[in-house]
Amino acid sequence: MQLIAKESMFGCRPGGEPFEISIEIEAPSESPDYQHEWVCRVRLTPFLSKSRDVRGDSSLQALCLALSYVRKTLGCVLEEGSRLTYASGEDFPLDAVFGTTQWQ
Repeated sequence: MQLIAKESMFGCRPGGEPFEISIEIEAPSESPDYQHEWVCRVRLTPFLSKSRDVRGDSSLQALCLALSYVRKTLGCVLEEGSRLTYASGEDFPLDAVFGTTQWQ
């Protein structure tokens, strides 16, 4: 599989030590198991102990669902009161990277 997106950052819970977060997304590929199904593999360390295959009816749907999964997971980290930062200490701009659902 071909890696198409990669990002590293840090999470830090209130009063806790920073921990590294690694995101890797592979290009969608046709499922070997089911006809008319596409798979997009996601690795999200430390939140997943192994890679997860996100499935869709098309390559676009599989990719969009994979990105949505990553966005939702990182959003949950922020909702718990943690911070997401780059190695430099600058905040990771979740909405700027993933966009928002409200178009104007």
